[in-house]
Amino acid sequence: PGRFRGLAERARTARERQVAVTLDPLAGGIIEMANSIRGHQNFFMDMASNQDFAEALLDRITDFFEAFYEKALTAAGKDIDIVFFGDDYGMQSNMIISPRMWRKMIKPRLARLIAKIKNTADVYFQLHSCGAISPIIGDLVEIGVDILNPLQPNAAGMDLPAIKETYGDQLIFHGVVDQQSVLPAGSVDDVREEVKTRLRQMAPGGGYILAVSPNIQAD
Repeated sequence: PGRFRGLAERARTARERQVAVTLDPLAGGIIEMANSIRGHQNFFMDMASNQDFAEALLDRITDFFEAFYEKALTAAGKDIDIVFFGDDYGMQSNMIISPRMWRKMIKPRLARLIAKIKNTADVYFQLHSCGAISPIIGDLVEIGVDILNPLQPNAAGMDLPAIKETYGDQLIFHGVVDQQSVLPAGSVDDVREEVKTRLRQMAPGGGYILAVSPNIQAD
């Protein structure tokens, strides 16, 4: 119960500043929590060779997140605009697991969680996933993701103009500005040009929140 003590007051205070109020559990996501519990190598082996166990664990984790968001949004949902949920499905070259396995084991649980959240409060659902996730962007739209972050521009297959053209009327995009090469190694002019490029690619028609992909790092 202490997790939610004072949450309604903090959300109301943020609302009074006329900003978009985001709820973030700071707890990792469905597959990330499973990896933390079992270890990455063990859990990926579970998904391939011990699927009954893997699915039981994923169900328990999804139950936890459903309960968390239900309590948080019941307390403060009227002053919250966006629910943020981070769960990395991609790496630099491809997805961490195959799209087929993601659709079997992660998609239905993420869909259940999103439905629970939206049935509890009138909020946007923002998903964070780094990496090369272009094969599943259509699936994310299908299950109710509203905002996608960070659209890592240097990851394989992340053709930003094509993604904008295909999904720009269905998704809000958040991020995109390159923090892998331009921000740590570029000049001030390089950074300016990067921002202009991303605005040209993603801003037409609206639905773009300019941000770094995903965070400004120490370098």
